[in-house]
Amino acid sequence: MTASTPPAPPHDRDAISSEILEAIGGAGNVRRAWHCITRLRFDLVDNGRADLDAIRRSGVAGAQFSGEQLQVIVGTDVAAQYASLSRLLEGASAAAAPAPAEAPVAAASRFSPRRLVNLLFETLSGIFTPILPAIVGAGLLKGLVAIATQAGWLSAGSDPYQLFTLIADGAFVFLPFLVAASAARRFDTDLSLALSVPAALMYPTIVAGAGAIADGGPAGLDLYGLAIPFVDYANSVIPAILGVYALSTVHRLIDRVVPAVLKIVVTPVLTLLIVVPLTLIALAPLGHYAGVYVSDAAVWLMQNGGVFAGMLLGGLMPLIVITGMHYAFFPTTFQSLATRGYDVILLPFNLVANLATAGATIAVAIRVRRMRALALSTGLTAFLGITEPAIYGVTLRLKRPFFFTLAGGAAGGAYAGLFALKTYGFAVPGLASLPLYVAPDGSANLMHAGIAIALSFTVAFVLTLLFVEPRRRTPRTDGAEAVAASSRRAPNSSPRSGGAWDATIAVAPLAGRVMPLSAVPDPTFADGLMGPGVAIAPRGTEVVAPFDGTVEAIAATRHAIGLRDERGTEILIHVGIDTVTLPEGAFTVHVEQGQRVLAGDRLLSFDTAVIEAAGLSPITPVVVTNAGSAGDMSPLVEPNGTDVDAGEPLFAVTPARRDLPATQTHSREQGEN
Repeated sequence: MTASTPPAPPHDRDAISSEILEAIGGAGNVRRAWHCITRLRFDLVDNGRADLDAIRRSGVAGAQFSGEQLQVIVGTDVAAQYASLSRLLEGASAAAAPAPAEAPVAAASRFSPRRLVNLLFETLSGIFTPILPAIVGAGLLKGLVAIATQAGWLSAGSDPYQLFTLIADGAFVFLPFLVAASAARRFDTDLSLALSVPAALMYPTIVAGAGAIADGGPAGLDLYGLAIPFVDYANSVIPAILGVYALSTVHRLIDRVVPAVLKIVVTPVLTLLIVVPLTLIALAPLGHYAGVYVSDAAVWLMQNGGVFAGMLLGGLMPLIVITGMHYAFFPTTFQSLATRGYDVILLPFNLVANLATAGATIAVAIRVRRMRALALSTGLTAFLGITEPAIYGVTLRLKRPFFFTLAGGAAGGAYAGLFALKTYGFAVPGLASLPLYVAPDGSANLMHAGIAIALSFTVAFVLTLLFVEPRRRTPRTDGAEAVAASSRRAPNSSPRSGGAWDATIAVAPLAGRVMPLSAVPDPTFADGLMGPGVAIAPRGTEVVAPFDGTVEAIAATRHAIGLRDERGTEILIHVGIDTVTLPEGAFTVHVEQGQRVLAGDRLLSFDTAVIEAAGLSPITPVVVTNAGSAGDMSPLVEPNGTDVDAGEPLFAVTPARRDLPATQTHSREQGEN
């Protein structure tokens, strides 16, 4: 993305950095330096030595003090500018810290139960999401092998059967390695050392020992009186996560005290000597048996709860998904697949809930004309098990369809619970995962899966079709109507510049009251230095994508995110004012840089209580950072306290007429007349 002023070419950045350093009193006056998504931030020894006018003359967008912190507004070229500045600050302690050591938030709020739970879900999500392609691919192949075998296309025990089984089972048997590699990235530790943890867990001595216990073999090894039990850790996830987390902590502590000249030899040796025995003696067995007991409890619940348990899980699964709690079920699911060969909790009920979402969304496409395109596209992805676009873009936005989704999930879940529906592999719970419901024993499990999802789809579809009324046309519409409405809703906005087909319609990325940028308690946004836009006083804690596009930038502190659509329009969403100072955990990002998103996709979550406890404002600017090249920004909602829901049209960006060839402009004007 670009800021409202063009980024400096690479050869100018060093010159700008030199001028900034000179204007703030030199490197010796910098106690700490870091950056957010748009600004360089400084903690200076003596604020009086900073010359703001000189900083502004260096070529940046602006400079200001916020409290005791100096902020230099660069724009979205800030990361490259900071890299240049860091080279000039090399050797100074200021450059070593990417963020303030102490954030102005009470210790109680840092360690509140809510934040700890959010951190757990965020950690599990961060570990499992990157390895899902391998797991899903292997799981679907396992289902296809089962179908081919039952249909007689493959002979059990044949060489092709063994090859396909090897491919399908390999990712699950050696799942601890995938988990450890992903956990190493999540916990920011050495990858090679992290992989040494599952290597120890699955060493032939441990594997063979676990297999020989049933034949009267020893129960484990003895390490100077400490027992190392023989346990089969294939398919497990919790032992690897606990082991890598311990390794990241121990490695960091050892690395701090070992002299630099000895680090390459001493640090890895000491880390492995401490962590691997600790993992084999305590952490891995603890994780293994915890997973077994939780899995047993889940199976007991389904065996004894039946219809009621199924209705509860099927009905609540959409809520579980949108809160991220479904990741907490992953370890139990993998444990059950490993020990029993099937899952009865997460995947079956996620499947019926996903098809209920598809049913409600398709009904909206039929019933609500203005949302037809969005509902059709998101409904189709819901059939494949990707429901967040449909939930955030359609069902939650209209409210009633979301409740009908819960009803559909409860109906399908009750049937699934009655017949103890099982999934025999891991895959995204959608129609493509149905091969995983083919039972190895030839039972009617696949038939029950088909009836359960048909029931959930039908209930949600019919209820939505009957009880969701099409809204009358209002200024808050999509496409061409939304652009035309801008002249009625916002008489002071820029005039329409082209046809609706060349306009970007940005929907509200979060619910709340729409305010003018001038009301933002930050001169950078209030004075329009970052570009035109609006601000939203949030009602809720979720930020969604304002249009179909690509995630271009994510702040290291996760408080801001930038996106770009196919027309080149770039939007910055900055949650709160000065929230870069908040500690880890105040913000949870659900996307990655470079990821393609659809309007309504969840981008990030934030904790309003933490923001306000730190004495900061949660007001969120939503600005077009390249309005000069992208076109004219026209509000579709009067920024005077109007309340909006996430997903409602907020403003339009239309190409400036001056950017069009004369003949093309003339033809468009004739077409509009």
